[in-house]
Amino acid sequence: MFFDEPAYKIFGPFMGHDNERLRDMLLAYLNGVQALYHQSSLGVTLELVLVRLDIMSRQPSKMNHYNGERSKLLDSFCEYQESLNQGSDSDPNHWDMALYISGLDFYAIENGKKSGATMGLATVGGFVITNMLV
Repeated sequence: MFFDEPAYKIFGPFMGHDNERLRDMLLAYLNGVQALYHQSSLGVTLELVLVRLDIMSRQPSKMNHYNGERSKLLDSFCEYQESLNQGSDSDPNHWDMALYISGLDFYAIENGKKSGATMGLATVGGFVITNMLV
């Protein structure tokens, strides 16, 4: 899970810029997501395991957020998290999915106009696994 600098600037003051409190807030969020995957109607229980949590008080130079331009930001994040991920599934520090939590308003240019209709962002039809769309 990656919590970017714009999100830090929004939530940091509420938490006294205390990374432990920010971590607790993010873990509470993840627990809420986990609860969704424990619904009996799914027919299977999916366990989420947090392998890495980065709280970015400063945006990494290798992960440009493009001020929220969604296509460039998604590409930048995918490349960044892939560069940090351990290659082997057998490595305990390897993750299968990365979550980017941002304080930015995502947008795209559609028909020559800025559209902020994006509520979340993922690769359409699946997720990226090392240069392969699943």
